[in-house]
Amino acid sequence: MKFIDLSGYRMSYRTAGSPQDTALLLLHGNSTSSELFNKQVSEGIKGLYLLAPDFPGHGSSETPQDQELYSLQSLALAIKEFLQVLSIDKLIVYGVSLGGHVAMELAAICPDMIGMMISGSPPMPLPLDMAPYFTDDPIISLPFQPDISKEQAKAWADACIYQDTKAKILIAEMMLNTNPLFRTLFSAHIMAAHGTSDQRKLIENLHIPVSILHGKHEWLVKKEPLTRLKINNYFYGKIIDVPNSVHVPALENSAFFNKTIKAFSKFCLDQP
Repeated sequence: MKFIDLSGYRMSYRTAGSPQDTALLLLHGNSTSSELFNKQVSEGIKGLYLLAPDFPGHGSSETPQDQELYSLQSLALAIKEFLQVLSIDKLIVYGVSLGGHVAMELAAICPDMIGMMISGSPPMPLPLDMAPYFTDDPIISLPFQPDISKEQAKAWADACIYQDTKAKILIAEMMLNTNPLFRTLFSAHIMAAHGTSDQRKLIENLHIPVSILHGKHEWLVKKEPLTRLKINNYFYGKIIDVPNSVHVPALENSAFFNKTIKAFSKFCLDQP
């Protein structure tokens, strides 16, 4: 675990590989942490320098009191500062769930990004309406409520993970370890549609390579609206279904994820 001082707080992060290689930024979801990418960081991915930061209130990052630091755009600005401090001048980004939404905001302000892959992060237009994009099951509200019981954390883990018992335990532990203040302040921004872009318009106007992963057993995020996106530079030209996965492909099926992210990285680096 490493630490870096940003303008608003101290951020924890993990790395793997050589800084001389192309950076792959791994952005975790709400109420998880960089531990989500343990399999990637522990084994490494050849030819890529992995960077897995923790959002405020997650992992070992500090939890600042300033509520303005918790919108999607503010989280993206913090990641941009993180990259600047580390002198990262070319990178590929993967974001899952919340991390994917932050990745889209980052794409709008980070000209050094040469490719973006997301999963569990439907690009939503403004005015913000989550109903067409997410399940109507009440469990979807759990990551937006401050206090979480052990039973609720277990239920969320069961909803996010297909069959991997160890992965379910990790998801529940990370949720319980997340500072409730993050969920309180982040939810306030989301409910007010504050600090977010029209992400459908944003992703459809990008010209860098884009890839969308979708767990074959995903039910928290609806697939049909994703099929209607008009992506300019679409890796494989379609959504990539991840076998044996619900919401967290990098954790549930690391072999498939690693193979896919390597192919996507080559695709990005081969662009004229």
